[in-house]
Amino acid sequence: MAAQNPFYRRTDVPVTAGGALLKYPWTGGLNNPQFSEADLNNDGIQDLVIFDRSSETFYTFLNGGTPNQTDYTYAPQYEAFFPALKNWALLTDFDCDGIADLFTGTVSADALLGDAIRVFKGQYTANNELTFSLHNNLLTYLPDNNKVYVAIYDIPALADVDNDGDLDILSFGPSGGYIKYYQNLSVENSLPCGTLLFDLGAECWGNFYESGISTTVDLGVDCAGGLIAPPVDAFSSGNTPSSHPNNHNPLPSLRSGLHPGSTLLAIDLDPPATSNGAKEMLLGDISFSNITMLTNGGTPQTANMIAQDTLFPSYTTPAIVTTFPAAFSADINNDGHKDLLVSPNTVAQSEHYRCVLLYRNNGSPTQQFQYVEDVFLVKDMIDVSRLAAPAFFDYNNDGLLDIAIANFGYMDEIGDFTTALALYRNIGAATQPAFELVSNNFSNISAQFALPRTGLRPTFGDLDGDGDPDMLLGDKDGFIHYFKNNPAPDGTAQFTLFQEQFQGLDVFQYSTPQLIDINKDGLLDLVIGHHNGALRYFQNNGTAANPVFNAATATNNFFGGVDVKEIGSPTGFSVPLIVEYKGQMLLFVGSESGKIHVYNNIEDNITTGGLFTKITDNLLNTAIGYRSSLAIADINNDGYLDMVVGAYNGGLYWFSEDFPIGLPQTATPLQTLQVFPNPAANHLTLQLPDAAAIVGFAQVELFNLSGQVVAQQNLLPAQTNHTLQLPALPAGLYFVRLTTAQKTFTAKLWVKQ
Repeated sequence: MAAQNPFYRRTDVPVTAGGALLKYPWTGGLNNPQFSEADLNNDGIQDLVIFDRSSETFYTFLNGGTPNQTDYTYAPQYEAFFPALKNWALLTDFDCDGIADLFTGTVSADALLGDAIRVFKGQYTANNELTFSLHNNLLTYLPDNNKVYVAIYDIPALADVDNDGDLDILSFGPSGGYIKYYQNLSVENSLPCGTLLFDLGAECWGNFYESGISTTVDLGVDCAGGLIAPPVDAFSSGNTPSSHPNNHNPLPSLRSGLHPGSTLLAIDLDPPATSNGAKEMLLGDISFSNITMLTNGGTPQTANMIAQDTLFPSYTTPAIVTTFPAAFSADINNDGHKDLLVSPNTVAQSEHYRCVLLYRNNGSPTQQFQYVEDVFLVKDMIDVSRLAAPAFFDYNNDGLLDIAIANFGYMDEIGDFTTALALYRNIGAATQPAFELVSNNFSNISAQFALPRTGLRPTFGDLDGDGDPDMLLGDKDGFIHYFKNNPAPDGTAQFTLFQEQFQGLDVFQYSTPQLIDINKDGLLDLVIGHHNGALRYFQNNGTAANPVFNAATATNNFFGGVDVKEIGSPTGFSVPLIVEYKGQMLLFVGSESGKIHVYNNIEDNITTGGLFTKITDNLLNTAIGYRSSLAIADINNDGYLDMVVGAYNGGLYWFSEDFPIGLPQTATPLQTLQVFPNPAANHLTLQLPDAAAIVGFAQVELFNLSGQVVAQQNLLPAQTNHTLQLPALPAGLYFVRLTTAQKTFTAKLWVKQ
């Protein structure tokens, strides 16, 4: 069921941590990122594109191109031009037109289509936005047109291996151990660039063998070695490919004689003055945490690996991740040298906060990569590792709603998860929210539990009648835990565990509670979502100071007939949030698929057990990853809802409302003024709302925080995009105002030096 989406995405609500402004707070977080370069806006500068395996979403960052500086601006407007993909995605230009194309895996029950490669051709729209069309649904190679094989849990190497000007492919075969070289014969056959005519150039490229049972590969081994992949019992359960946490796209179990899983990056690491162009190999394995670098002592035409560094780069901090690392190459700081990025490729059993290792390429012939950090980009995001579950509440009793974020947990050195509650205080004004990190371990929740708890979700309400908000936490095992608020002398909240497994409430898996007075009797009731996608309703039969929820029999085990499972899926992971809004109750439900379901006609069906009316089963109609979790309120007091959405990647998205959802519409929905890059330096591009309706006078003005106009310019009505040159301005927050004959639009802008 579809409905007009009243919510638009925002990235301009400021967030600070440790006194520094976060550059990308509302991106949704990163878990298993894969990095590519592409010119997103056709300005001649290579931008950064990220595909995250665990959320199966793209992230797009425009590059300002400042020499010797990392100069990215998050630009989500380009993400909509990418197709929906799974497993892996790499961008490179295969047809010599200077535009990045998109290579990705296939997912199909058909044996022919599975474990293969699809290709999308890149092109620009009339507005210079990079977009894609399917070019080849199944890459094959001669002589029998067998598929170019890439296991769905692998990442292949795409490179001009033989330096003849066309794109070749390196990938492990189904039996594993040896890398197959799929040689592109377009040049050899005098065919146009982009023909993609492959032959099997080598069965055992590089003359080495990866056993999967040791970090050391066997050098000098050709195909005659007759080795096979190790049996499944050579691997611990923690290192095997695991099914996707949302039960979509499960990875196959390891079987005897089959390739277990590897990531490849083919890159020439020799000094330019002495290099013959032969590619070295950076190899990651699903069984280990290290990157192995293999030195190519051969030629571009005949590779021969002669040495290895199993703790690459051993001359600085080695690239170690919890399991299954993948390496990527991109010029991060605009100095003309390709830097190195390393991230985990395992969806479930990996570190999801310290998940982007950056190594800067200093151009040294022997020690070119120097370790910089393991939280590249992530440190500038709201990111709580995995399964972000936000909730609004007034932490310091100042009348402004703050954000608490629970998570699945942070991974420690031995692979265990410790849960924590993050707190972001609202330091803005009643009409202009802004947030500041107070703590990543608010109230030290994990230390208060008798047993480890993970997969938490918070809800707040006064459960003991003392006038301040207490907290319930649902957990992965289906229980709910009661924390009482014992405020500090300054009135700020402090939560102390009062009862684990509160009143015996148990919904089996992934309890997601909400406290709300549904039946209007003055007592807070409980609505609880859980793994099967339905909702349970527990009426409060106690008092304001002593709630009683009947754990033996819920008031309604299939509340409102809500079920957010996707067709064919056994689970739905429902996350309910009822909001009282403009005289009605609205039920928003996050889900395993990431889609947000919305229902009304709640009041008339609470006691009767009737079905709620579904407004939509995909409110946002945009990709935000899996396992959506919601916090909704009118944060800026404009009469419309604001929605913060947490997802599996551990971050948050912010959406605001242009018109009321669930009510009859009598006017055309408003659109927002989009400004980018944001932060900006010397220029600003405006994407105008309702361009066709702008008739006559139109003016854009830039104000500082004192209300002074620091820049202004008249616009032509026919323009949909307009670039405004900025004067030299102090760094900080500014406001953009677009005035037309019909309406005034505003947007926030951060200016950087």
